[in-house]
Amino acid sequence: MVRIDLFIFGYRRLKIEPEQLSLFCSLLLRASIPSTINNDGSITIRERDFEKIRKIINGRIDFTYSESLGISGWWKRLEHKAVVVSSFLLSVLIVVFLSGLIWDIRVDGNEKITDTEIILALRDSGFEIGGRWGGVDLSKTETNILDSHPEIAWININRRGSVAYISLIEKDQNNEENINLVNRPSNLISTVDCVIEEITVRQGIAVVKPGDVVKRGDILVVGVLPEEAGGGLCPADASVIGRVKDTVSVQIDREYDKKIEIQRKIYSCSLKIFNFSINIFKRYRNLTNECVIIENEIKFSLFDKVSLPFSIITAHVIEYSYENAAYSDEQLCEIGAQRLSSLTMSRIEAADLLKMRATGEFTEKGYRIENDITFLTEISERVIIDTE
Repeated sequence: MVRIDLFIFGYRRLKIEPEQLSLFCSLLLRASIPSTINNDGSITIRERDFEKIRKIINGRIDFTYSESLGISGWWKRLEHKAVVVSSFLLSVLIVVFLSGLIWDIRVDGNEKITDTEIILALRDSGFEIGGRWGGVDLSKTETNILDSHPEIAWININRRGSVAYISLIEKDQNNEENINLVNRPSNLISTVDCVIEEITVRQGIAVVKPGDVVKRGDILVVGVLPEEAGGGLCPADASVIGRVKDTVSVQIDREYDKKIEIQRKIYSCSLKIFNFSINIFKRYRNLTNECVIIENEIKFSLFDKVSLPFSIITAHVIEYSYENAAYSDEQLCEIGAQRLSSLTMSRIEAADLLKMRATGEFTEKGYRIENDITFLTEISERVIIDTE
């Protein structure tokens, strides 16, 4: 192993007959030229001393020498140096440029707000895929997001490599509204017609009891403290469960307009690199009202883990026509059952279902199906008492 300075600036290895080695060393000592004798009998010298040594020992000592070794020797033997240097510099510039770009944005902590809404909000603030990290004030961007989106309580933009990780916390607006209401004198009223099943009063005076029949808008709990508690107005607080009967129905017409695809043609194709779009192909023509343009963006990733900063966007023009069609009896029943099931599930969300009975009948226009449901649910709603 040679010294690091020889490896960088270059060196050579000389081969000399053993009986002439002492003479060679004497000549180098007189010329103050350093050298190293290796275990294999070769002699290592610096590249810059080679010409001087060759003049000194030429004609006196028989020797052989190697080509220039080390980095300096490799550079001298390298062909097309200009191409190599320019390629290296270009690669460095590309790496430096790309490392300063925002390659991907990943959002975490959102439940009600979608990732797309957050990314669009960031783009409106000047922070988007393809932008430069150095050209964005992260603190200012976070402040702009909080000002423009009151439903966000906290947001942080963190950089890891070239990927932006967005962490946020959403505001619980319902809790804030409830807190504002709870701090003011209020009554609890019924939101539906029902039979009171259970009532638990935490504050206020109940004016109904289990088994009572109430209508929508009737007062359930008055926001007044009892006399033994000092009297006066207060925010009513209670849990009121009611047994509700309701009917969910669906009407389906037998005849309908059937949408038929006539033809599908490619309308445009473009290549998107970061936030730059290159138009490859586009069909220029006037479109009719029966045409629909559907865009499809094909994104690429590396091993399904790292998103690549380019995509292909294609758009197709689809022409439709309409013709009269009719559902069969079996189709009417199947479609009606699916729609009724969806409506029923949304109606009894967060409720306890007690009973359900479905009935259906064919009508002159099509089919009608309905569900008679009975369920338990929270029926109270807070109403502020106007103290003025």
